[in-house]
Parts: sequence; C-alpha cells; structure tokens
Amino acid sequence: FIINSSAEEILEGLEGLHSMAGDHGSARVVVTIPEATFTVCYRVTLQSAELFAQSLFPKADEYNQTRRTINTGLRNYAERNDLLLVDLEKEIPHLSLTDDQKSMWDDDLHFSPAGYDRFGALIFDALQKAETP
Repeated sequence: FIINSSAEEILEGLEGLHSMAGDHGSARVVVTIPEATFTVCYRVTLQSAELFAQSLFPKADEYNQTRRTINTGLRNYAERNDLLLVDLEKEIPHLSLTDDQKSMWDDDLHFSPAGYDRFGALIFDALQKAETP
C-alpha cells in the first residue's frame, strides 16, 4: 500500500487501526517498517508486463524516504500515546547488515525463519516489559 498512498495517509490509517484496537482493550505494539530493497532479478519482455513490473517497484530512494517518514511518525505516535514500540528498522537492519544479521533476511524483502523468530521475540519482550511493574 506504500506505492499508492502518501506517508500521511498511511500514518492516518495506522493510527486509526491502533485507536480501534485500543477502544476494544487490545494490547498494542507500534512496529516500524524495516529496511528493504527491491531488486528485480528478471526481465519481462512483454511491454505491458514490463510497465506493470516497474509500477510495482518504486525507486529505492522514494520508497526509503516514505518509509523513513512513516517510521518517524510511528515513533512519535507511540511516544505521544504511551504505546509500546518495536523499532524493526533499528533492530533488524537490512541496508547496513553486520555479518551476524545477514541470517535474519531470506531475500531483499522477507525475513528468514531466524528473522521472523527475532521479530516475534522483540514483540514478546516488549509485551513482557509492559506487564512488568
């Protein structure tokens, strides 16, 4: 949904979802959007398919700027509303990987099983800290 919406529209939607969840007494964790790259590893020869593929993969700079804007808004929203924050952008980086972190990613967009385990552990730890007085 990042492709067709502005950062402001996305933030507004996410904040609305968090409000609805809060209205129903749900525990809420704000999660930032992790870094990702979009590498197209194939070339489609049909002109219409190639145009479609190009429309699915925005320029990396444009995507990353939108992602950073959304993440800043999410951090601010979590702070303003005293909500738990799991900052995947910082906790599981992709663009600035260390050797230890390379195992967290399966490809340019998806976590590996180890990455999903780390993601789950981060959420669990945040919820556990919130319940500990």
